[in-house]
Amino acid sequence: MKTLKRKTNVLRARIGGDVVDFFPKPNGKLITVGEALKNVTPGKIYGSSNCLNLWKHMKNGQNASTLSMEIKKKYGYNSLMFSLIRLDPKKPAPTIIKISAGAAGHLHWKEPRRLTIPELQRLCSFPDDWKMNGKEVEKQNRLGNAIMPKLMQAIAENIKKEILKYD
Repeated sequence: MKTLKRKTNVLRARIGGDVVDFFPKPNGKLITVGEALKNVTPGKIYGSSNCLNLWKHMKNGQNASTLSMEIKKKYGYNSLMFSLIRLDPKKPAPTIIKISAGAAGHLHWKEPRRLTIPELQRLCSFPDDWKMNGKEVEKQNRLGNAIMPKLMQAIAENIKKEILKYD
């Protein structure tokens, strides 16, 4: 049986001479990929044929690194594709990361394609009208490097309530 370790999120602050730890509480249910991407306009579709060929052999929620060596060799899998994943619409999204030369990323669960920038923005909690300039891979890299707006909002609200003691 697989043992799951619970992650503990701790925020630490120095107030005067004291160091204070506090533990933010979850503030709601997890949002699935399918729920998050409901009614989003996809935008420009891009991606390499190798990634899309691998998609055919992946199940929803599967990472390309778990495919057989035969399939990996046939479709040119390489170490840059370590985070290539076919999303599961019934689960939360894995972390959006900065990618190298378009080799990795998040694949749609129903259509053989990468997620588009508007879809990635939605998963990262950016507003739908958020404008980004640059090439598609540059935009994805910015999203992969970003701190999610709703995450920062939750942290700021917790600091205000728990450390600064404001309601």
